[in-house]
Amino acid sequence: MAKVWKAVRTHPKKSIAAVAFTAYGYSYLLDRYNEDILRRKLCDSVKPLGYATVPADHRLRRLTVFLNPFARRGKLLKEFEKNVAPILQLSGLDIHMVYSDNDAEIKDFVSVLDPTGTDGVLIASDDHVLQKAITALIQRPDFATAKLSTLPVGVVPVGVWNTFAHSLASSESALQFEYDLLTPVLKERKKRTHVLEISATQPMDTSPIAMAPDQASPILHLSDVNGGASPAPPTRQTCALLGLEWSIWRDVELGGGVGASKSKSKPVDTNEHRGLLSPLAALSPLTWKRHLGVIWRHGLFWITSTNPTSSPNERFPVVQMASESLVSATPTSKRRLRVKQAKIVYTPACEGCSKCWDSNVQNEDSSSKGPVKRKSSTFSQLFGLSRIRTQVNTNNSGNVEPTEPVEDRSDVVNEECGREYTIELRNVSSVVLALDKDRIRVDIQNTPSGLYDHLRQSVNRLKSDQFRHSNSNISSDTTSFYCSTVMLQPEIVQNEFYWIDNDHFEACPITARVRRNAISIYQ
Repeated sequence: MAKVWKAVRTHPKKSIAAVAFTAYGYSYLLDRYNEDILRRKLCDSVKPLGYATVPADHRLRRLTVFLNPFARRGKLLKEFEKNVAPILQLSGLDIHMVYSDNDAEIKDFVSVLDPTGTDGVLIASDDHVLQKAITALIQRPDFATAKLSTLPVGVVPVGVWNTFAHSLASSESALQFEYDLLTPVLKERKKRTHVLEISATQPMDTSPIAMAPDQASPILHLSDVNGGASPAPPTRQTCALLGLEWSIWRDVELGGGVGASKSKSKPVDTNEHRGLLSPLAALSPLTWKRHLGVIWRHGLFWITSTNPTSSPNERFPVVQMASESLVSATPTSKRRLRVKQAKIVYTPACEGCSKCWDSNVQNEDSSSKGPVKRKSSTFSQLFGLSRIRTQVNTNNSGNVEPTEPVEDRSDVVNEECGREYTIELRNVSSVVLALDKDRIRVDIQNTPSGLYDHLRQSVNRLKSDQFRHSNSNISSDTTSFYCSTVMLQPEIVQNEFYWIDNDHFEACPITARVRRNAISIYQ
């Protein structure tokens, strides 16, 4: 023992380094051991489902899993095979794996998915891939008539941005978190969910946006521009489960924005992003590194950026995205801007009245309509095939949780329903359109007045979720209100990007509305 203390006194730095390395190694091995014990426990809990007998006239429930093995530089596939695949294999499901070369191919696969060949869809990724699958599913021409309208969709959080998954379940352990979201898939618990339908529209006026001589519309298509993906055909509509964010914070952290350098003019690939920090990771060295990085980037941005002119009659010089046929009258500013300027036209939220009741009921009925039942033939009735087919469909359809009974409000008079209000945004740093039940919540955050306020706002944003939060968590510099429909027209679209379900889209005038009970989600 004396020799040990003598060695510590002789080599204090080496002794401290050895103790720190030993403590870190012990903590790492202990975490891996506890994780392995939990994995075995979860696998044992699903074994009874795999051992259950299936009647001869029934088939196994088939689950189609979409996965991009190249996402996160192959880490997504490793995590799926380590934590998710064993549970699915032991659950007794007929798993059909579909591998894609990039995230954009998910839309192509879902658009040709045979609804009679699967009983559910599982997205092994994060928010932006789930958004692509939901959009492709709803935009199919046979969505309302085939089995697609009742086809449930689930997600297992093995990606970067898992905001929607956190709204369904939450756990400190990643393995337990993934299992909690697989449980509704195994037990066929599903529920109709609203989606936010975002459509590219004509601008409300043509003064701030340069018109192209050979184009009928000056807007850009709401097409996915995710890096590394093959160009997809343009579409003018997308569906979101979370909402839309247009903010300075996204521009600084992920790319884009007016006056950005050539290397930062477009956001990086979504799989290269770094997600939000956990509230329990305050003492982690990674947390300190992320905080220092945010302070450095946003401090440099504030020093090198500028505010627009204070004259109310002078607007941003506007130019569209790069196009040979697009003409601009004035050049854009070379310096980055600290504000977002736009026009918002919205209609206040209405719980239902004589003006909107019929349209709301019709929209809900068309979204939740089930597949069309075909009359069985005489041959099927003679040999009992119609009875077997009915039993199979009943066994595989699951129990969709019924929607809550809605009070008839067709006789209610609401003068504010359908009335449009206009807001001119001149000094804001963030605009968020979030789906909140059957309404749209609009959050408008003011631009900070100084460097300290800007850094404080940026650090707080690193740990906060802009799409799902309670009213008590809204900061004092944020204005929130609810509406039924909202139109957003940015005054400048050069290098500007919307973030819809944590995926970037080229900015353009858009209209957002709620599509009630549009999709069935495992939850």
